[in-house]
Amino acid sequence: DGTGDFTFSRGSNTSATRINEQGYIEKGYENLLLQSNSFTTTWTTSNASVTGGQAGYDGSNDAWLLEKSGSTGRVIQSISVSGVQTFSFYAKANTSSWVRVLLNSFALSYFDLSTGSIGSNSYSGFIDAKIENVGNGWYRCSVIGNGSLNLINIAVADADGVTSGTSGSVYIQDAMLNQGLVAYPYIETTTAPVAGGILEDMPRLDYSSCPALLLEPQRTNLIEHSEYITSANNASISHNATESPEGELNAPIFTATTTDPFVRSSNISITTGTSYSISFYIKGFGTAIGKGCTTSVTNTGIETFTLTGSWQRITYTGTATATRTNAQLRIDAPNVGAVVGEQFSVWGMQVEQGSYPTSYIPTYGVSQTRLA
Repeated sequence: DGTGDFTFSRGSNTSATRINEQGYIEKGYENLLLQSNSFTTTWTTSNASVTGGQAGYDGSNDAWLLEKSGSTGRVIQSISVSGVQTFSFYAKANTSSWVRVLLNSFALSYFDLSTGSIGSNSYSGFIDAKIENVGNGWYRCSVIGNGSLNLINIAVADADGVTSGTSGSVYIQDAMLNQGLVAYPYIETTTAPVAGGILEDMPRLDYSSCPALLLEPQRTNLIEHSEYITSANNASISHNATESPEGELNAPIFTATTTDPFVRSSNISITTGTSYSISFYIKGFGTAIGKGCTTSVTNTGIETFTLTGSWQRITYTGTATATRTNAQLRIDAPNVGAVVGEQFSVWGMQVEQGSYPTSYIPTYGVSQTRLA
């Protein structure tokens, strides 16, 4: 009957997480595109036309026919974002079976809509591409990149790497751009971005033990890339190679190329005499399981732990013994007896000022603050 109900406000849709009923980390996310399935509004065309009212992947008539009339016929939306982003949309072959996605000065990928395979990829910001069969000839195509993104376009292609033809068409539907290394469930937008997942006015019921309301102080994750980890020594990196604690295929695997492999974050600033809490998720594979490992943040101390074959969150708190602008979170895993080929995964790096760790705050290129 509403007795005991209360209002709740936190002020940020994308910085808070919780452990949901399935035991996975659940986030907030946003579709940053405008008019995400209205390709005649904020979208423009070049050497192409779009026609709505087509049969869609979801049983609706909300799909669009994208038909080119000249070389590189495409539909375009301008945008200005930066950091790790995933662009996704649904597509189906018509008279053409290839489609090209260009995220300008970011990433480029080709998709084969007849076989459900990924063609060539390029651009310096490219991280990964994915294609998922959703039935009836439809696929969800995703391109993941990192950098400054100012233009998105979907073009009808003739073959892998070829867009010079002057005719051909594909069906498209439901475009989305969200932060992070994976495409989240589609959210339709009109004149403004729309959020999903854990929202700012939603109390976080945390299921890590008995379900309870998760109330926390304001905290900032000082690490700029909590999931997209690119600095590895004596180890190779495969991005989006294993399921993360989020339940998505967006965690890296590090493979030792020689002894003493380790990963580290970008530089962060710490202040002498201040307490910092460090946390991250880690697991080992194969021969790495059971090996001793260490983690540290420059000038805060060292913690030793043991790898297991499942995700574990490592946390510890240290006091900075010096003021530094180039401190780093470093994880040596494993640091003793490592052999070439041993594998481990690290995800969800976090360094926050405070005497105890709090829930995970995701970052995708800049530090992020979760309000109280």
